Amino acid sequence: MKQKLLFLLIACLGLTSSVKGQMDTWMLNQWLNQINMDVYQQQQKLFDEYMKLLDAESKRRDANATAVCILLPGGADIFFARIQTLYLDLNNVEVVHQFPDMREKIIPSSSYLALNGTIITNSVFKPGHTVLVRRKDTGKILSETTIPSKNTMAYQKFLHGAQQAAQAYGNSNQNFKFPMTSPGSTKTRTKVCSLCRGKGWIAGSKTPVYGTSGSYWCEECGREVYASHSHDRCPSCGGSGSTY
Repeated sequence: MKQKLLFLLIACLGLTSSVKGQMDTWMLNQWLNQINMDVYQQQQKLFDEYMKLLDAESKRRDANATAVCILLPGGADIFFARIQTLYLDLNNVEVVHQFPDMREKIIPSSSYLALNGTIITNSVFKPGHTVLVRRKDTGKILSETTIPSKNTMAYQKFLHGAQQAAQAYGNSNQNFKFPMTSPGSTKTRTKVCSLCRGKGWIAGSKTPVYGTSGSYWCEECGREVYASHSHDRCPSCGGSGSTY
C-alpha cells in the first residue's frame, strides 16, 4: 500500500512538473510573440513616418519646380536657349517656340541636348520670338522669355546682355554655332526650310497697289517683279528659315 501511495505521489509530482514546464514554455512563447509584435509595430510606425516625410519632400520639390531660360547668341540676330531646371524631371519639360503671330511649335527632344537638368536648344530663335518652358503634366508655364523686336533700344540692350551671358558661359564668339546632340540619338541639327530655302520669307503679292502699275527689279529675288510684289513670312518655318 505504501508503495502504491509513493508511486502515485511520484506520478503526481512528475505530472505537475510537466504541466508547469508546459505553462512556462507557453508563457515564454506569449512573451516573445508580444515582443515581436511590439518590434513590428515600432518598425511599421517608423516606416510610415519615413514614407510621410518622403511624400512631403516630393510635394515640396514639385511645388518648387522651376526653370530658368537664358538666350545666347548663335549667329547674326539668332539665338539658342540654355534652360536650367530645378526639382523637375527633364522628361516632364516641354520647350515651345512661339512666333510673333502667336503660333506655337513644340521643339522635339531630338533637337536639343538634355543632360543633368539642363536643356540646350538649336539656334532657331529670332527677334520677336518667344521661348516657353512648361510642364507636360500640368501645362504650367515655368519660364517665358521674349526677344525684343529688331531695330529697337530694347533689342540692343537684350543683345548686349546675351553677349555678356555667353562670355560667362565660356563663349566669347558671337557667331558661335552650337553642335547639337541628344542622348541616344545621332548628331542632329535644324534643317533649312525647303519652302523658303532658309530666307524666312517667300515671294507674295499682298501689298496693295491702288492703281499703281509697272514693275521693278527685286535684288533679293533676282528678277523683275510686279509693283504689287511683296515678301511674306514663310508659313512653313514662321520666318526662322529652319525647321526641326
